[in-house]
This record gives sequence, structure tokens and C-alpha cells, in this order.
Amino acid sequence: MGESEAKSETSLKDQGNEFFKAGNYLKAAALYTQAIKKDPSNATLYRSIEEHLSFSVNHHVVAKGALKE
Repeated sequence: MGESEAKSETSLKDQGNEFFKAGNYLKAAALYTQAIKKDPSNATLYRSIEEHLSFSVNHHVVAKGALKE
């Protein structure tokens, strides 16, 4: 993989991080997925999506539970 391809995956990951911070989890996941498709051997990308999606699922479950009380 060339340097420009590595920057592309990093850029997609960074964009995904920004959408995640804004609460747009689906867009974040789509960007992480694009980055993984460009570099499937990059373990950092898998960790990022796993951590962020785990957080968003847990956040959603907690929020739904809070609404029932």
C-alpha cells in the first residue's frame, strides 16, 4: 500500500471519528467500513469500529432504559 492510500484510510477513519463524536453512528460506521475495504489488513481500523460501535450500542441501551423509568 502506498503513502497516499494510507492517508486515505486515515482520513476516512478521522472523518468517521468526527461523525461518531457528533452522534451520527451510522455515517461513522460507513466511513470506517470504507477505510477497512481499502486496507483490510489494518487492525487499527477494526479496533476503531469495534470500540465505537460497542459504545454506541451501550449508549443506546442505557438511553432506552432511562426512558422506561
